[in-house]
Amino acid sequence: MIDSEMDLPELVQTEEGSSLFYRGKWLYSRQKPVSRAIALAQSIPLLEECIYLVYSPCLWYGVCELLTRLPPSSAILAIECDPALYRLASENMPARIRDALQARRLAFIAQVPESHFFNTISILGRFRKVQEVLLSSGWTIFPEYYKALPQTILKYFSDYYRSRITLTRLGRLWIRNTLKNLLALPAIPAPLPHTAKPVLVCGAGVSLYNALQWISINRDRFFILACDTAFGTLRDAGIVPDSIVCLDAQFYNVIDLIGNKEKGIVPHGFLDMSAHPSLFKNIFQSITPLMTMWAQTELLATIKAQPYDFLIVDPYGSVGLTALSLAHLIAEKEIWITGLDFAFPPGWTHAPATHIDRYEMMHENRLYKRKLSWNMTYREGSNKVTSLLRSDPALNMYHALCNTLIEQFRDDCIIVDMRRNTGLPLGKAVRVCSEPDFIRFDGTMNTWSLKQQNQNENLEGSPAFRGIHSMQSEKKNSLFYPLIANEYKKINELREMLKYGADPELLRSKLARLDYLFIHFPDYERVQSLELDLLKRIACECEYWMYFIKKICPECANH
Repeated sequence: MIDSEMDLPELVQTEEGSSLFYRGKWLYSRQKPVSRAIALAQSIPLLEECIYLVYSPCLWYGVCELLTRLPPSSAILAIECDPALYRLASENMPARIRDALQARRLAFIAQVPESHFFNTISILGRFRKVQEVLLSSGWTIFPEYYKALPQTILKYFSDYYRSRITLTRLGRLWIRNTLKNLLALPAIPAPLPHTAKPVLVCGAGVSLYNALQWISINRDRFFILACDTAFGTLRDAGIVPDSIVCLDAQFYNVIDLIGNKEKGIVPHGFLDMSAHPSLFKNIFQSITPLMTMWAQTELLATIKAQPYDFLIVDPYGSVGLTALSLAHLIAEKEIWITGLDFAFPPGWTHAPATHIDRYEMMHENRLYKRKLSWNMTYREGSNKVTSLLRSDPALNMYHALCNTLIEQFRDDCIIVDMRRNTGLPLGKAVRVCSEPDFIRFDGTMNTWSLKQQNQNENLEGSPAFRGIHSMQSEKKNSLFYPLIANEYKKINELREMLKYGADPELLRSKLARLDYLFIHFPDYERVQSLELDLLKRIACECEYWMYFIKKICPECANH
């Protein structure tokens, strides 16, 4: 759409340069547009690792002065929502600003989708703080958009650094597990089930305990999809889930599942490729492998491209949310939810009989009862939801993700909340179960006995997956042996390049193809600069990964 002449910005000459009149407003001072803007720019205190948001830069008055004072770790993001003002700013951009654009000290964008917006910020650098800069009055044309930007960006920073911390702590373990699990995959994975029954998603929140008796009575009405942490609670109540979702790379959540394969009570599992390797070998009678793209690495992309039936799932970061997304694929019409509370009674972060609860009981003494759970209840950042419930920032984040996920479900999908107000609300589209006979949890663990008289009789193989394991070959899949052998070869080539020297561009290319070697580095963004300290650390990683591959698969190393 072409602006009419009446809608075009008007340059008005003053004694020290042009001012700007647009849509009935003066966007700069009518007498001293340049000096006023420069004075504002010089009065702004400058911080390290800060992104400065220059709203509606218009004629760029004051921005050059801001650039002169800008710390090396900070940058400027100029934003213009109005198309006419965007053209004006682009046509009147000083040479100093163009140089800053080339040097990635400054970026200039229009109102764009959030993904592009955040990509632009990531190109400029990594920041921890945000500060608004108002050098013109152009921001008053779209005040709501500009006012919301700082909080949006701060949330992006928070999510980014939370993800980076997780990658730093667990990135190497995820890769290790993935390589091990590739060698343990069955030749034919179990297919994705479909059922006409309602799918009951069981998380490990306290509401699961409240619903156990009702679930036990109505067991045959549901396809039960349980989170791994919830299995202990269900098992002790004599309830056999149809399938279990496992994502955790560490051993803790495996404890409840060990020793149950022979009893036939864990017939099927949805297992992430980064999950603990014992899950792929000794636990389930059949498995459906999941590929969670938890990072944009060349290795994960290569695995995903292989001719194998991985089920691709989004990286929600929560086994409960992953189970909910799988329920949407399995269910014909109805999904019931319990145990996904995103809140908890003080001192009870998880349902009784989970491995976390048993850990608490083992470490209790006469002075400390449920010490870990009480510490979690009142840790920094936790908040009071009601007089009986508390939450924390992580749970609040997952709760928001859960509501977003439910909104994306197909229109004819019925969601039933069994939690009976023991958790954070799940949105207007969710129906609250009105069953009158729920047993309420009061924190005493005496409401009703988890140990049912018919427990042993109920622990049988799941009807939904009975016989699926017989469809799978006991022979392990050899599809991934060449892939792992090729990774070993590439790592060895990189090691030789680091040892004897190589062309910088060739080295950068090789590093990009082996990014999982250093994705867990806190400062992994510096790798492309080829700084000596980082190259030495990567050389150590080469030795580590070559040793690891030889250990898990000698034939791959000799391929």
